Amino acid sequence: MKGEIFIHLPPELDEKLQEIKAEIEALKSDFQPKQPEEYVPLDEAAKRLHVDKSTLHNWRKRGIVRGWQIGNRVYLKWSEVEASIQPLK
Repeated sequence: MKGEIFIHLPPELDEKLQEIKAEIEALKSDFQPKQPEEYVPLDEAAKRLHVDKSTLHNWRKRGIVRGWQIGNRVYLKWSEVEASIQPLK
């Protein structure tokens, strides 16, 4: 084939190369790309949770959820909001 170079490797080196290729393929099959964090403005978080913005403010003051600020806007990291939800006993 045009542009391909063939290199003959010693058998033990070729075996090791095949093992490495197999390990790479196994890692690729298990790979999950990292999902970007979702920062939600307070009004959207309040709508999603069906609560008032003052409730979110109280939860932030009590340390139930943590706020993130950019300029004068406050956001909630949605993964942290979901992690703070507790099952009923």
